[in-house]
Amino acid sequence: MNVSDPHSVNDAVAKTESHFGHIDILVNSAGVVALALPRQ
Repeated sequence: MNVSDPHSVNDAVAKTESHFGHIDILVNSAGVVALALPRQ
């Protein structure tokens, strides 16, 4: 799942609800890192 893409997140939630019926607890422990080269 790409946590920076809302469609990817929504798809993962829908699949989880489809499999388990509902979500009782949701923990956000994902991060997004933007890599960049140092300025010269």
